[in-house]
Amino acid sequence: MDRGEAAERDLRREEYVQLCEAIRHTWMAQIAGKRGILPGATLDPIITPRGWVGHVQGTIAQSDLMSDDRPRIAAAIVLAYDLPLGAVLVDDGHRRIPDSLTVWAFRRPGEVDYHQRLPHTVFNQVFAGEEAVPGTLTRLERAELVSWGRKVNAILGAVRRGAEVDMDQVTRRYNRFRGAVLDALSKVDVEQVRELVEQTGLNHRTVGVDIGRLLGMSRD
Repeated sequence: MDRGEAAERDLRREEYVQLCEAIRHTWMAQIAGKRGILPGATLDPIITPRGWVGHVQGTIAQSDLMSDDRPRIAAAIVLAYDLPLGAVLVDDGHRRIPDSLTVWAFRRPGEVDYHQRLPHTVFNQVFAGEEAVPGTLTRLERAELVSWGRKVNAILGAVRRGAEVDMDQVTRRYNRFRGAVLDALSKVDVEQVRELVEQTGLNHRTVGVDIGRLLGMSRD
């Protein structure tokens, strides 16, 4: 790396550090100040292509507020950073300890909506009394994949029959199933996952083109 490249790199890093510091300064002045909603709470931000995310460490005395009144905290952050209404998501913090939070500050509300729809997972979780075995799916993981696959198949059947369905439910079921498939593929071979998917009644047309290809499902 020549001097010019090194100087340009250092300049970009300094700009990033200054942007993080500006986010932290606003936090200390308007959120963590004496008149703020979380006096004394610290913020460690990271800038992302969609805005910024930060870990908030509050006090034990603020635990109830941080657990039970997150919409009010989000509204205060929106106001402090001049963001669009609904563009901030306040989520659980480190290890889900009540006096900590994760703040997602996006550029637009649609990104919050998308983020909130990330599918739940039972990845590496087990039924009571069961122990996870490396390189295999737990019974809970297998049940999750098959159960959501069957739910997807059922609701697609309702769509084909012309029944009235909730599109939010359609996407939620599919995303849960899709997430379970991708999680399973990280642990076991394609053949095992494909066999589970085939138990649900889904085929290459109904699992999604990319998932069908990943699983090598027959197009017959």
